[in-house]
Amino acid sequence: MLRKIVAPVVLALAVGGSFAYFLSNSSRSTIATSVTRAQRPAHPKGRSRPTTTTTTSTTQPQAQTISGVGELQVPVVEPGRLMCPPGFPCAERTYTLQVYYPSTTVTGGTPVASAPLARPINPYPVIVFGEGFNVMPATYLPLLTAWVSAGYVVASPIFPLTSAEGLAHYGVNLNNVELADHYEDDLTNEPGDLSAAITEMATLASTSTSPLSGEIDPNDVAVAGQSDGADAALALAANTCCVDSRVKAALVLSGAEFPGYQGQYFSTPAIPLLVTQGSADTVNAPYLSSQIYSLAPAPKAYLTLIGADHLAPYTALDPYESVVAKVTTDFLNGYLKGSQTSLGQMTADGTVSGVAQLVSDLSSSG
Repeated sequence: MLRKIVAPVVLALAVGGSFAYFLSNSSRSTIATSVTRAQRPAHPKGRSRPTTTTTTSTTQPQAQTISGVGELQVPVVEPGRLMCPPGFPCAERTYTLQVYYPSTTVTGGTPVASAPLARPINPYPVIVFGEGFNVMPATYLPLLTAWVSAGYVVASPIFPLTSAEGLAHYGVNLNNVELADHYEDDLTNEPGDLSAAITEMATLASTSTSPLSGEIDPNDVAVAGQSDGADAALALAANTCCVDSRVKAALVLSGAEFPGYQGQYFSTPAIPLLVTQGSADTVNAPYLSSQIYSLAPAPKAYLTLIGADHLAPYTALDPYESVVAKVTTDFLNGYLKGSQTSLGQMTADGTVSGVAQLVSDLSSSG
């Protein structure tokens, strides 16, 4: 069985280094991206237009400039589903959903709780993101905030048994490999957590008291994940065990076809798929990602990160992360926002000498 356990010492360096680098990088932390979207009509259907021959008013709804990142923490309860931590009684499955969204507040690279939303013209698409084993959503802030700055809302479950927070809560010693493996086996339940996150985002979109009410589109959803989270994301997108038809595109970042899922891959209707993989990854072997790409129907793309390891391309502000941020954003813009220009830009953004190489088949599978 594929195990993706990051040793505690390595993890601490990755997490701590990620925050230090992230907070010191002013070019990424000061986000000032104005999101371009299709304009709503100045005169909605049924409203008469002015008949004057003088120049009509050009005041139309405008998207507010994205200057930073806001965050919400939302409790999620999954009725009828259980979590059974080894050595503890089973209980109703619950977790905290970490939500990052575009804000008008200059946040200096650190997400600010309940910061004012940068209101879009059309609702923001949603990316549901699965974290890897023994990390947290915040570990991936460089990449997740790049997506936010491009006009997306990111919702990431803090997995109840496999996140760093969950493992610490249950006092799991990662040097006890057998026990750690038992906790990691909860990966079989995590596609359901991602699906519950999509449902929760739909609830936030339709609840009048929610700060995201009417501002996110639960029908424009991509699923993404890294490492174990990528395994869960792939299952949600393309395995009969767990597929959620609300998912419109998938990003599998250093992931695999996890054998714990008993269904069949790629027999459901095809959705656009982007796979990324570090060529020097010793945790998720490159052939596992290559296998996903070779078996998946089009449209699909594969980004090789030349010489990259397992975690850093998604957590550190370095040339690898820069390419990943650009290519994934191109992909999302293409398949969630309908931008053919972005799809045309993917190859250029994913082809960097000594850093990355992109191959793709973006033809329709039918």
